[in-house]
Amino acid sequence: MGGMTLENNVPKLPMYVYADKDRHGKTRYRCRKKGLQSITINAHPSTKEFRDAYDAFLDNGEPPKYNKNSFEWLVEEYLFTLEKLIQNGHASMGTLKQRRLQLRTISKEHGHRDAFKMTPKAVRKIISAYAHTPAKANNILKSIRAMYRWAINAGKTEIDNPAMGVESIKYKTDGFTPWSIAELRQFTKKHPLGTLPYLAAMMVLCIGARRGDACLLGPQNTRKIESVRCIEFNQDKTGGLVTVPILPILQEALDAMEIKNARAFIPNSYGRPYTKESFGNWFADQVKAAKLKNRSLHGLRKSQGAILAEMGCTQYEIMSIQGHADPKSSEIYTRTANRIKLALSAMDRVVDFKV
Repeated sequence: MGGMTLENNVPKLPMYVYADKDRHGKTRYRCRKKGLQSITINAHPSTKEFRDAYDAFLDNGEPPKYNKNSFEWLVEEYLFTLEKLIQNGHASMGTLKQRRLQLRTISKEHGHRDAFKMTPKAVRKIISAYAHTPAKANNILKSIRAMYRWAINAGKTEIDNPAMGVESIKYKTDGFTPWSIAELRQFTKKHPLGTLPYLAAMMVLCIGARRGDACLLGPQNTRKIESVRCIEFNQDKTGGLVTVPILPILQEALDAMEIKNARAFIPNSYGRPYTKESFGNWFADQVKAAKLKNRSLHGLRKSQGAILAEMGCTQYEIMSIQGHADPKSSEIYTRTANRIKLALSAMDRVVDFKV
């Protein structure tokens, strides 16, 4: 099979194939080529089972029939472009998964429609069908808007973006529930010092990293500033630089683990960094094992702010640690231009914190 080589048992994937992980961290391989129905192969690329499935995909795939300029045609064109962007490192797998699910869901009912005769009124009608789940409705709206933005920029059409004039559905939500100290102690009783779940919890609690950042933090992110050991990284969501001194409780958690992976403090079962999605799913399993309900990584991140506030940290010290960039507060950063000093000041207040 052309294009396949093995180096240290790590395959160079053939054309139209990219690796993905399920919620258990198991690698699977997706085959996608424009005009062919996508398939998933669960076998390793070095096996005959994979080669047979891959050859069958190329030789015997039945091309789905999409009418050019139909909504379903535009969806598939857009998704195919997204996949190429992922292969070149310019888009995230999470974005593809979300938009593929949302757009193909819409395509089941509206795929036959002329994509370039779509109006804001039609988009509103599509979104209103999901008004009972406003978060889902708004995410679908975002996906439709992004798809038409791409179509316009790619020269597929000269129409105005029909989703731009559609307002999202307003609703109230308290968001992710912060953890209490009692819940954190219940979690660490099940997952004590010396376990990966404990380290993950301390990483999020002490660093304030989102799941997409926490799963990629490793020795390469450590540095010393004013003789203080810190973790420094660029946020995946905003691109902003975050530098946070390592609390003693986090240092203790790191010292209790044998860090075997040079790229990640918290590796998956294959010894490699988690993806954002698989890291969240793995942690959800650890929460369930601790008999906690409706608690998440992001809720733990929110707990950090509450704990820091209780310890007497100022609003801007908390912002410096959590990497917030509220436009209303941007003036304070342009005046001081020194988040590191703010973070060091905050950590002096909570240096003796224990779970």
